[in-house]
Amino acid sequence: MNEKENVHIICTQPGTETVAISSDLATPDKFKRKGLMAIKISSEPLTSKTLNNDIVFIEMNRNVLEHLHGHFQEIYMPIFHNPQNQAGWPELINKDLMEKFNSYLAQVYVTLGLIKGETRLPLPPLKFAVSDTTSDKDKAHIFEGRIRSF
Repeated sequence: MNEKENVHIICTQPGTETVAISSDLATPDKFKRKGLMAIKISSEPLTSKTLNNDIVFIEMNRNVLEHLHGHFQEIYMPIFHNPQNQAGWPELINKDLMEKFNSYLAQVYVTLGLIKGETRLPLPPLKFAVSDTTSDKDKAHIFEGRIRSF
């Protein structure tokens, strides 16, 4: 009988003095402060030489969506919006990727508001709102797209 190999281990802190280690996915109610997830990204057996490259660590907390939104806002958005990173991309691909990324970010923002009982309407990235290179027509399309998607 072949059992599927576990590819992740989750460490949570269910109480102030205890730490739990599990292979089950943790839900936020299972820990008070933070959790740590170790994910094996390779199907090869682990060795002392491959350990640093084959294991990814992810910190989790009770505010997963806030963490996700902040992560995308502070890390991915500057990367995607950097013109040097877009060099060589066809304009259609670039526009489609940016629209989908911004829409996803907006949906996470609205969902955060719903969870907290607030009404949050996302604004497009400041880069587009004040850009001299983005036409007024494109700016209007971006703003309308934000409102229409909700």
